[in-house]
Amino acid sequence: MRGAAVTVALNGQINPLNPGGTESSVMSIVKHIGPLSDKIDLKFISLPAFSYTFTQIMQEGPEVIDWPYPMSAPVSNAVSSERWIKVRRRLGPTKLLFDYLVWLYRYIKAQRPLPSAAKCDALLGKYNIDVVHFGWPGTFPTNLPYIYEPHDLQHRHYPEFFSKEVLRWRDKIYGPACLGAAFVVCGSWWTKRDIMKQYGVPSERIAVIPRSSVNARAEVSAERESEIVKEYRLSDSFGLYSAMTFAHKNHLRLIRAIRYLRDEMGIRVNLVCTGRVLKPVCDALEAEVKQAGLGDQVRFLGSVPGDVLTVIYKRAAMMVFPSLFEGLSQSLLEGLASGLPIVGAHQSSIPETIGAAGMLFDGEDVKSIALTLAEAVRSPDKLAKISQVAKEEMRRYDWERAAKTFQAVYRSAAKQSLSPEQVDLLALATRMQP
Repeated sequence: MRGAAVTVALNGQINPLNPGGTESSVMSIVKHIGPLSDKIDLKFISLPAFSYTFTQIMQEGPEVIDWPYPMSAPVSNAVSSERWIKVRRRLGPTKLLFDYLVWLYRYIKAQRPLPSAAKCDALLGKYNIDVVHFGWPGTFPTNLPYIYEPHDLQHRHYPEFFSKEVLRWRDKIYGPACLGAAFVVCGSWWTKRDIMKQYGVPSERIAVIPRSSVNARAEVSAERESEIVKEYRLSDSFGLYSAMTFAHKNHLRLIRAIRYLRDEMGIRVNLVCTGRVLKPVCDALEAEVKQAGLGDQVRFLGSVPGDVLTVIYKRAAMMVFPSLFEGLSQSLLEGLASGLPIVGAHQSSIPETIGAAGMLFDGEDVKSIALTLAEAVRSPDKLAKISQVAKEEMRRYDWERAAKTFQAVYRSAAKQSLSPEQVDLLALATRMQP
């Protein structure tokens, strides 16, 4: 029946307390597709440990399914919560023992046998699921049609940024999941071309659905904004880099570029970094800042509350984004939505994402980063013009259109009939790059 709702299980087995790009993407689907209950009956698959948290976050959102089975995931000793990072820092020489115990605990958990497709589908059948949407790269066995979002194939370009364990897991999961999907969904045409090249998935089975982030949108009173500015020392002009401290985010070269500007060109650039700090990269970054004597210019705030993040975006003079690899950066979308001019790397999908709202440099060249930042600092009129363009670029990430396109993808995957509008939207999303 053409008008019948498609029942979709969104695999959201993430930690909502550790926000990142993937987590933001999953939650934006909940926010914008969840209310379309007459068209898409969305269910949310959660780890049992976080099901109550998700229920509270989503309020009257989709029904939460507690997932009792283990999933295939790489074993890592990395900790990402602020609490455990602080604990690890205080351990001194015993950090290695801590790392080993974290790895051992996760290794033991990973030895649990994975469920069969029949077992997974039996549980999904209780909720009358038509389609499974893997909103992050982790999967579980199923014979139901599914949508797969790999987000990016960074491991195929920068394997040196991954442990052998994570590389093996990605190679085991990503390719087969892309090839077996009813549709692969990604946020940029650059990523679509990469998926086609790396795995041979045909164009008609890869849907490009650009859509905006849900972060940095909090309502903040003038009084609260003043408090945040004072507490976080945001009165001086600064550039913002919002990204977790993964190696590919390239904080190290950015810090060196800021040092180059100070020492070689006499230009001071203040930098505020937000996002989860992950070891061991964060240790090297802190050492670099200290060694360069940039403690008064470069600050890592870690994860911050939503109202604080909103004010930081509002107060920033520009967004600096040296990342070497992105599928569709949620931080860049937040920057565009806030009207920030973006000074970013020309690598991967970044130029496509920001369009005319930015100035580009070579993210692998410290001097290129420094010279472009110098141009930005010396050209306030140029930054002002770019800022005016930013919100125009943001129109490409309209969620109303994205939700309708997701509906077309879901219906097609479930082999249900499509309206003429849905046929057109699906054709536009799955065509070759315009």
